[in-house]
Amino acid sequence: MKGPQGTLYGRNATAGAISIISHGPTSDTTGYAELSYGNYNETKFEGAIGGGIAENLSGRLAVQSQFRDGYGQNIITGNDIDNQLSNSVRASLKWDPLASLSFLTIGEAHKENDRNGGLHFLGIDNPAIPISGLALGGVAPADSRDIAADRDPYAHVTTYALTEIITGTFDWATLKSYTSWRKSHATFSTNVTGTSLKSDLWNFNRERPPGKRGAAAVRHDRTAALAGGHAVLVRAHERLDRVSAHLLLFGGPDLLRQGYLAAGTQSDRSAAPYLRLTYDITDQASVILGARYTYEKKDLDQTSQFDLTRPYSASNPVLPLPGFPNTDSRSYTQVSPSATLDYKLTPDVFVYATFTEGFKSGGFNVGIPQAPYQPEKIKEYELGLNQRSCKAGCN
Repeated sequence: MKGPQGTLYGRNATAGAISIISHGPTSDTTGYAELSYGNYNETKFEGAIGGGIAENLSGRLAVQSQFRDGYGQNIITGNDIDNQLSNSVRASLKWDPLASLSFLTIGEAHKENDRNGGLHFLGIDNPAIPISGLALGGVAPADSRDIAADRDPYAHVTTYALTEIITGTFDWATLKSYTSWRKSHATFSTNVTGTSLKSDLWNFNRERPPGKRGAAAVRHDRTAALAGGHAVLVRAHERLDRVSAHLLLFGGPDLLRQGYLAAGTQSDRSAAPYLRLTYDITDQASVILGARYTYEKKDLDQTSQFDLTRPYSASNPVLPLPGFPNTDSRSYTQVSPSATLDYKLTPDVFVYATFTEGFKSGGFNVGIPQAPYQPEKIKEYELGLNQRSCKAGCN
């Protein structure tokens, strides 16, 4: 869905939204398995099985595993780089204690452990500006798919998630509650010079974002209403940049020093009630009105370091730059309205006019001594002609 999606999908969806809904459990026994093989020894397996477990209880288990050799090589260590090794699993359990009440529990896990994300040397843009790594004795690969580094890059990612969806169906409305908890731990490493000169970048990110959303949908003859609320709490610890600096880059001896560090902890609290009303003026014409109120509060605790005095060691304590460590906090509020008028020329062809606003909150760049960046606000006007295409008929 293009354009701002403030009313329904809301949070920071200024450029559009993609909604992905995975298959859920059913009482019927279903399943599939797929195995594929390609060049670079790419091997991918995915499959799922599900069905009834007991009366009013069904489940589904889905797995995926991917392996691929690297597209290039680290010419210093001889190992493949830009390879892939990841595994994912999702388990779903659905319980229907009543005809009008349903509980869906979804657990997910994903793990990646490979040598992805290495910084590649793509040549010299300006011959008048020498590449420091080459000028100081480092080597660069001849093939841009390869890298030259004293150690291999890596990507280590582990993610867990748990979601509970409760649905209540009544004569006057359908009520849904979504509650989710997610934890991820990701570390990445690469050489920043593109050459074999020792100077490494570590990127560390961890987040734990529990969130909750509720919604209610009501339809009466010519009027349909959707109302809901969305709440999110995110806490992320970010070690964005850690670059060990080689004194050769500064005209000194062949020594590796602590270098640059930017790190911090951010928390983000967000709440957003929304309402969307659809009224059929006639059998052909409809008007849709919506609004979303967004509140976000962001807190920051950060530090930064630039140190050429101490030999590099990952266990060294941080010696912060002047002005660090520091804390900051910002709050943002916004009302995002939308309005649409559409007219059906035929059951499958309609024209429409839409006005909508989108909002994306401001925030911080961790470890950088600068003011927070400002919110993004968008107003969109759209006129269109649309034709539905249905292979098995439209509802």
